[in-house]
Amino acid sequence: MDLVSEFEKVIYNWVKKNFGESEADDPSWSIEELSKVLAREYWGIRERHEFENIKEDVQSVADDHGIKLTDEQLNAIADEYRYSESYCSKDSESIYYFIKHELEK
Repeated sequence: MDLVSEFEKVIYNWVKKNFGESEADDPSWSIEELSKVLAREYWGIRERHEFENIKEDVQSVADDHGIKLTDEQLNAIADEYRYSESYCSKDSESIYYFIKHELEK
């Protein structure tokens, strides 16, 4: 899938709907350049968003076990978990294993 083309379609249609076809066809700015920027940033945004979701899962498991984690521990556990074979969906037992491993350091 070509992300730039996909973003161009979405932006064009949004501009057309909100500002009219003439603005979409001849904007005073570049839909193509904006699409390129969004495509470049897309994967980083997704990765950061996913990491925040993993941290929420780790925090939830820690809370369930009455464990208080520092931000540094939370980040380390989430990072280790996301690159493990256990990572696919929220696997509380695997997350708890990584929490215990981090706390033993």
